[in-house]
Amino acid sequence: MKEIIDNKKYKNNTYTYYLVRNKINGIDVFGMQITKKNRHRLKEKSCIKNIFVNKEKTVNILKILSRNLVTPIALKEIVEDILI
Repeated sequence: MKEIIDNKKYKNNTYTYYLVRNKINGIDVFGMQITKKNRHRLKEKSCIKNIFVNKEKTVNILKILSRNLVTPIALKEIVEDILI
């Protein structure tokens, strides 16, 4: 299941930041996805699933990513830096 956390427009592109939720052994686990669209056409997409069990922490990180206009290409590297 995905939930939109934020949308950002930059030049002709729209970046959408999603909270991704899955269940593993009955426990909610969260991840994130970023898409980049240009005139409603998907140009880039990156998703990291099942990295947190805390929804609030995941949403807060997504808001930071959105504020800093992190792109799909940079998502995995930025999240890795946050987790280390």
